[in-house]
Amino acid sequence: MEATWWTKPEQLDAEQRDVVALPLTGNHLILGPPGSGKTNLLLLRASYLQANGINNFQLLTVGRVLREFLASGSATTKISPNKIDTFMGWASDILDSCGVDFRIKGKYDDQKEVILTRLAELDDDQVDDHRLDAILLDECQDYSVQEIAIVERFSNRLFAAGDNRQRIYRHKGAIERLKVICPNFKNLTYHYRNGIKICRVADGITNLVDSKDGLEATAQYREPDAPSQVIFSGPEPLADQVAKAVSALQGQLRAYPTGILGVLCPLVQDVKEVWQILSSTHLQSEVQLQLSDHGYTALDPERRILVATIHGAKGLEFRALHLLAMEGIGNFRTGRARLAYTGVTRAKTSLTIYRSGPLIGPLQNGEAALSPPPASVDLKSLFSG
Repeated sequence: MEATWWTKPEQLDAEQRDVVALPLTGNHLILGPPGSGKTNLLLLRASYLQANGINNFQLLTVGRVLREFLASGSATTKISPNKIDTFMGWASDILDSCGVDFRIKGKYDDQKEVILTRLAELDDDQVDDHRLDAILLDECQDYSVQEIAIVERFSNRLFAAGDNRQRIYRHKGAIERLKVICPNFKNLTYHYRNGIKICRVADGITNLVDSKDGLEATAQYREPDAPSQVIFSGPEPLADQVAKAVSALQGQLRAYPTGILGVLCPLVQDVKEVWQILSSTHLQSEVQLQLSDHGYTALDPERRILVATIHGAKGLEFRALHLLAMEGIGNFRTGRARLAYTGVTRAKTSLTIYRSGPLIGPLQNGEAALSPPPASVDLKSLFSG
């Protein structure tokens, strides 16, 4: 499988090296764009703590797929996979250890609310029994302020990494709270994942085309080595989208013999339909499904096509990415532009965006960013067919 994890110091830039060697004491917050190495840095920081005799730590993620992804990279840093968990898994283990009843039937959000309430009710002695020397948080922008307070209570030091532009849950305020806890936060400038055309689509979504604050301005992607490409396809029925994706994936498996390929949708019901079709094609031995309804499993390196929701693929990256049924982003009440941005920036070299209906405005801006605007627009052209 394509190298994702750093294996030697020369792979880090100066800012990244500084982050790894931050003081062992105190709290630290690392902010940076997609592909700036934040997840790699968390693993290296965990390894740095371990090398300095600090072994009582936990690395936490929001989602299970990212947890599995981090566990797959832990071998390069000699971090035990049991030191990597989801926030909910870690919290549930604490409550189980304390003999607290917290399991209820119902929606995930209701279950989570009970867990947070029960954690807050633990007394100081119970907290001290489960206190960690350090907690490392990936994708910290997706935590709630309440969750940050709990993490702060259970740990002597925090090391968090995130990016507010990739906040895809309704919670907000986590990074602002972490800036108070970690006053000496670090910003990573450069990113290495996204090809230039993919950067332009992302910058279109955020209205940062040709801006010094956009992704294109700080991209370090080696475009001559693997020229990036973006295709907007449709409108067309979902079955036709899958057929086109299958045709492209067949060639991409050969073109990128070690790369991970992604097939993502915004909505769970679309992922299920895509999976049903994909798993009955000649690519069935190449695909794997990561969806909470079906139960998450360890990532299979032999199955290089991953099918999931955009939420489920948070923190992952794909050499070639197919975003299907992207009109589905319009079904979300909040965070639609950030979800589109997060989806697009999972792609490294090749990105195809499919739809059966109209895309949200920010994604239309992303498509427009691929073509230079006309030198001028006259009144007559506005009436042309």
